[in-house]
Amino acid sequence: MAANAGVTFKGTTISYCSTVGGSYVAFGEIADIGDVGESADPIDMTHAESPNGRREYIPGLSDGSDMTLTLNTTSTMALLIEATLYNVAPMFYKITLSNADTFIVPGILNSYSHSGAVGDAWRTSISIKICNDKVDFTDTP
Repeated sequence: MAANAGVTFKGTTISYCSTVGGSYVAFGEIADIGDVGESADPIDMTHAESPNGRREYIPGLSDGSDMTLTLNTTSTMALLIEATLYNVAPMFYKITLSNADTFIVPGILNSYSHSGAVGDAWRTSISIKICNDKVDFTDTP
C-alpha cells in the first residue's frame, strides 16, 4: 500500500498583495478555511431537434465562491484586514499549505468580524468574494 499523499492543514498560512508578483503580507494563522471554488450557470440551448428528446446545455457565466476564513490574529493584523476592506481593486490572497504548495485567489474582502473569549484565542473571521479569474493553483510559493 502506498504512503498517504494527503497534506496536513497544520502550518497553512494566508497572505495578501495588490499584485500577483508583489510582496505578500501575512494575515495570521488560519484556524479554519471554508470552500474555495467557482461555479458556472448552465445555459439551456434545447431546441426542437435536440437529440433523443434531451435538453442541451452550454456553460454560462461563472461566479467565484465566498471563501470564509477564521484566523488566529493580533490587533496589528486585524488593522491590516480592516484596511483591505476598502480597496476598490481586487487583492490577491495566497494560501500556502504545509508542504509549501500554494494557490492564489483573486478577490475582494467583503466582510470581517473579530471575536475572543477568556481562555481562547483572538479570532478574526473574514469572507473573500472570489472574482475576476479562476483560482491559480501552483506548486511553488
